[in-house]
This record gives sequence, C-alpha cells and structure tokens, in this order.
Amino acid sequence: MVYKSQIFPDGQTRGASHPPDVGLTRLASCFDIPFVRPESRGWTDTLKCENNMFWSPDGISKVAQAGAIVAGGMYFLYRLVSGFFITNLSIDLACERIPNREGDDYLQIIIRLKKGDRGTLVMHEAQVRVTPEKREPILLTIESAQRLSFRAQKLPTPKGYVEKVEIIWKRSERAPFLNLSPGEETVFSVYARVPRDILCTIEVVLVGRKPLYRATGQWRASAVVLPNKPAEKKEIVEP
Repeated sequence: MVYKSQIFPDGQTRGASHPPDVGLTRLASCFDIPFVRPESRGWTDTLKCENNMFWSPDGISKVAQAGAIVAGGMYFLYRLVSGFFITNLSIDLACERIPNREGDDYLQIIIRLKKGDRGTLVMHEAQVRVTPEKREPILLTIESAQRLSFRAQKLPTPKGYVEKVEIIWKRSERAPFLNLSPGEETVFSVYARVPRDILCTIEVVLVGRKPLYRATGQWRASAVVLPNKPAEKKEIVEP
C-alpha cells in the first residue's frame, strides 16, 4: 500500500508517514475496494494490494477458526451468565401434626432431597426452624446429614483374613461432610413439640459447596402447618 504526500491549499506538499484512518484504507485494499479520500481534507491516496491474502484458502481457514473460537467463547459465557453451571438441588417437605396427652403437639418434618444433573454437592450443614405463631422459633440441626466415622478391622477366615469396615456413631473428623452425586435422592426427618392449636411455619435451609470450590451455595424450602381442626383431631399419642 502506497500513500502520497499531503497537498495543502497553499500549493505546498508535506510528506506523511501515514495518513489518518489507516485501518479504513487497509480494509478497503484487502477487499479490492477503490478508496479515494475527499479532496477537501487534502489527501489523495493510491491503494495497492499486490497479494490479497484474505480470499486465499489459508486466509479463509484462519477466519473460520477465529469465528469458531469467538462463537464458542460467547456460548460458554452465555451458559455461565444464565446459571447453567450452578449446582441444582430440589427440597420437598412433608409435615404431620399429632397431639399428645401433655397438651401440645408432636410435629414431624420429613425433608426429601433430590440432586439435579449438574455437579456433586458437598453438604456442610442442614437446619430446620419451626416458628409457632407469636412464639420463639425452635432450631433443629439435621444431625443425620453428617458423615459418620468408621474403622476397618481384620476378620479371620479359613483362607486368611478379610477386612471389615465398622460404623462408629460419631461425626467423622477427617471427612465430616456427605456428598450428593447427580441424580441421587435421600430423606431426613426431625420432630419438634409445638403448642396446640397454633399455626407453625417450617423453614429448611441447606448450605454446601462443589468439590474443590470455595463458593458456597444455599437451598431453602418452607411450609405452613395449620392447627388440627376440632372435628379432625387425631388420636392422642402417649409421650
């Protein structure tokens, strides 16, 4: 590409290493588009593109590869922004209220967890909050959502020894968290004693992380348990 000198109204010419809008002239030359700058700006350009690399097979291949990379990056960014990589988990609550002979009710709470198809969830803690109307809330930790410890011991057999793993009913110190893999389901259950004939609000919250991730996710669910109607009083349960 060759550029002529700048021509000023006084008739003098001054050399220029490159004119403004160099990118525009280069783009025009690669597409074999005649490009003449308006004389009012004092420029006349002579464009020459002896070897047009854009339309060559190698040039088209490079452009196609660059387009594929950009499209792939935009698709990945879209899925990231739209939440595709967020761990999915569903919580289902079932509650049953039964009166006892001491004047209050037993409230059973069943929590069903179903892991979605995106990633493994490492459960750190799960809690239930039962709030009777106009009363102080009752906090319950789901202890069974923790990983138990175990130990291995050797058992003698006629052919030697086999290793047996025994459960120890206390929280594991080295690996205290349970994992939920994609598609896995589990059920936990807790209970509380609540005042009779008072509405109760049930809230469940679970926090966890993906393996090797620092970001913490939180999942919640809630339900409202109405008092038993007088005509529907259930059989009183002995304490």
